[in-house]
Amino acid sequence: MKNYRNYNLVFWGLMSMAIMLLSGCTSLFLQPDSVKYDTPANYQINFDNLSIPSDEAYLNAWLLKPDQEKKGHVIFFHGNAQNISSHFRSVIWLVEAGYQVLVVDYRGYGQSTGEPKLENMFDDIHHSIVWYQQNYSDELPVYLLGQSLGAATSIYALASNPQLQDYFTAIILEASFASYRQVARELLARSWLTWALQYPLSWTITADYNPEDFIAQLNDKPLLLIHSKDDEIIGFHHAAQLIDKSQCDKVYFLPTHDRHIRSFQHANYRAETLHFLQSGRLESSSLSCKRK
Repeated sequence: MKNYRNYNLVFWGLMSMAIMLLSGCTSLFLQPDSVKYDTPANYQINFDNLSIPSDEAYLNAWLLKPDQEKKGHVIFFHGNAQNISSHFRSVIWLVEAGYQVLVVDYRGYGQSTGEPKLENMFDDIHHSIVWYQQNYSDELPVYLLGQSLGAATSIYALASNPQLQDYFTAIILEASFASYRQVARELLARSWLTWALQYPLSWTITADYNPEDFIAQLNDKPLLLIHSKDDEIIGFHHAAQLIDKSQCDKVYFLPTHDRHIRSFQHANYRAETLHFLQSGRLESSSLSCKRK
């Protein structure tokens, strides 16, 4: 009888967690906050605080300006947690290298209005790109940089709006995952409380926007995929899946070593990425894959 009660407690404990996750399964992907972690002023970077309309919402964005002759533009879409006041530090090196960088918060992140939802993120990316094109176009090259969830959502946003791809000289994606359900299962499997529920819970997550199903449509511009072999959040195998599904003509792959989205902490990886921005290829000149 005592064992039966213990099994009952475990069962209902798991069921309670399942109900919690089912009621807010997007929390696996979207973890915004409004904390002000840092500011470009602390790094002597001149910036404008902007508001970009996205449907009924307004997106907070920072335009980081180089203090030298401008070499080009970068539109940066960050990962799933926190907000631009922490993520802008990932692109300071680009500003120091002479690039003007727009960092954007999605709906519900930081000071942006609206509800944080995966479907809204695609619209936010689209509206941010169009707004920047309308307000800051010149003859200089324009690049898209996405990290983690920002990379994954950028793939679908660009693939579903081919005209957006025409605006960019090249695209850089760091630490994207291949499938929403797959990465959800992998995250749920890390806890004994949710291990048994990894498959049923993952099926509550949409499969309509999987990056591996759309990356082949980014075949008109040079594409650089970056992923660390030591990534503790999104496994290195996701990069292999994306490469396998991509068109190889202009796809390059830069394997790195460090934790999740920390590749740009290293001077050699920054140098490789700058070479890609300037030439549309890696310094090694090797493509990421070869079709037979």
